[in-house]
Amino acid sequence: MRGLLGVLVAAGTLAGASMVATTSAEAGLFHRGGDCCTVAKRVQYRQPVETVVPRVTYERVRSYRTVWVKKAFTDRCGCRKFYRNVAVQQPTVSVVKKVTYERVRSYRTVSTVKHYRKRCCCN
Repeated sequence: MRGLLGVLVAAGTLAGASMVATTSAEAGLFHRGGDCCTVAKRVQYRQPVETVVPRVTYERVRSYRTVWVKKAFTDRCGCRKFYRNVAVQQPTVSVVKKVTYERVRSYRTVSTVKHYRKRCCCN
């Protein structure tokens, strides 16, 4: 029996049994340092998050296109006129879409339970 009692004391189960056997007056003393003076509230706060967002800009770009036109020519002596199709580079201005990706800080709402300490509630 003594060996079993020594094992129970070492394991702490006997100490737990003595806590259960306390009176209600003693229980108030034990709870004073415990969780009776805390209040749990649901709190919402904004957490910053970085997201990648496409940013679209439009730019004017000067480019050239090939146009075939009829051009009048004369022969060497200048008495006869004839036409030939000639490729001509014609400048054009076009609008081009340019996409760049940027990191933007955005916020998401997070709700959690926080424990607040009240004033003394055990008296």
